[in-house]
Amino acid sequence: MSDIRSHLSAKQWKTLFSHEKPFFLYDFGKIRSNLSFIRSYLKGLIDQKCSIYFSTKSNPNNFLLKCLIPIIDGFDTSSEIEMRMMRNLGVEAPRLSLSGPGKPNEAYDFAIGQGVGCIHLDSISEYEAFRSLQGKRPDQGGVGVTLRLQLDSDETKLGLSLEEVRSVLKMAARRQFYGLHTYLGRESFSGEALSIHIDLLSRLISEFRDAFVKDVKLYIGPGLPSLKALKKDIRDFSNPIRSPHPVTFELGRSLVSDIGFYAAQVLSVKPGRVPTVILNGGVHHLGSPLLSVYSAGEAARVQGITAQGTKIEGEMAEFAVYGSLCLSHDCLHPKATLPRGIKRAIGF
Repeated sequence: MSDIRSHLSAKQWKTLFSHEKPFFLYDFGKIRSNLSFIRSYLKGLIDQKCSIYFSTKSNPNNFLLKCLIPIIDGFDTSSEIEMRMMRNLGVEAPRLSLSGPGKPNEAYDFAIGQGVGCIHLDSISEYEAFRSLQGKRPDQGGVGVTLRLQLDSDETKLGLSLEEVRSVLKMAARRQFYGLHTYLGRESFSGEALSIHIDLLSRLISEFRDAFVKDVKLYIGPGLPSLKALKKDIRDFSNPIRSPHPVTFELGRSLVSDIGFYAAQVLSVKPGRVPTVILNGGVHHLGSPLLSVYSAGEAARVQGITAQGTKIEGEMAEFAVYGSLCLSHDCLHPKATLPRGIKRAIGF
C-alpha cells in the first residue's frame, strides 16, 4: 500500500480519519500477493514440496488471521492462548504447530489434548517434560514432535546444540520424531545458509533414521528479509537447493510488515536538533514498537512511518516520532522524513 487514499472512497476516507483514536488499516489484497510471491520464490529456490505456516505471534490480529486461514497451509503458535485463538477461529488442530523456547506444561497439555500437528522441542528439559505429560494422556495417542537445532549464533538460549540433538536421537524410541527444526534468523538468511542447514538436518535424519517417522519433514524459520529485498535478489534458479525431505517454512514479518499502516493523530511537535513529533498512540496501544529494521543485500533500513492526510506540499525534514509516553522504548521512528510544517492533528 503506497498510498492509503487510493484504496478508499471519499466517504470512507472522511469517516476513517474522523476518528481521534489510533487505528490500523490493512490491505488484505497485499497479503495475498505477498504470499503468492513467496510461494513462487520458494518454488524456484528449493526442489522439494514446500508448505508455508504463518507465525501468529508476528501479528495476532483476528481479521488478518481470518484472511489467512483459507490461503495458508498452517499456523505456528507460541502459547496456549494462540492455540486457543486459532481453534476458536475454526482452524483444525493438525494445521497448528507449537514452538518457542519457553512452553509451560499447560501449553503442552492443551496441544496434546487437541492433537496439534507438531510440537517443536527446544531443550532436553522440554523433551523430558513432554514425554512425562504425554505418558499421562495415553487416550490421546501420539502428537508429532521435532527437535530444534541451535545455530552457532544462538549461543544457548534457542534450541539444542548439535551434541544434545545427537544424544536425544540416540536414546529415542523408534519412529518418535516427525522431523527436525531450525531458525536461520532475519539477518542471517541466504540461499547458501538455507542449503547448509537443509544438508545438516538431512544428514542427522539419515544418521538416526529409525528415530524418525517414514514421512519425515524439515521445519525451517527462514527469517526472510523484506519482499522488496527479495525481489531485488538476483538468483539463478536453474540449480535449486536439493532436499530429500519436504520443507515447512514458518514466516511472519516477511508476509505482513508492508500490508498496512498505523494511523495516529499528531499531538505535539517540539523543536530540537532532531525535532520530535508526539502521537496519540505508541507502546500503550501497540504493545511493542512499530519500528522494523531489516538488511538483506542493501543498507539497513527503517520502515513504518509515513505521512498521510490532506494533501501535503512543501519542504520535508527529519523528525523523531514518539508515542504519547515519549519514553525511549516508545520511539516509533528515530528519523522519519515528514513535512517541515507538520502540526497537531494534521490530516484529521
